[in-house]
Amino acid sequence: MRQKQRWGDALRIVRAARKQTQVTIARGAGISAGHLNMIEGGHRVPSTATLEALCDELWIPVAMMARIAENPEKALGIEAVA
Repeated sequence: MRQKQRWGDALRIVRAARKQTQVTIARGAGISAGHLNMIEGGHRVPSTATLEALCDELWIPVAMMARIAENPEKALGIEAVA
């Protein structure tokens, strides 16, 4: 899985767990909802500043978001099938 997709998956997982919309989180982080949609869809990689702003808005440390991005399936409780 590509790294940009992993960041997108991690952000979507945490945002959904917080029951927040893309519009709400994007607005709070100072980016457009379209930009967040592109990140979550794996079409863009967030800059460090954007990632930090999104994590702040989602109330999650960047280090924890990175762990989720390393293994989104585990975060969802899904075991990888070999």
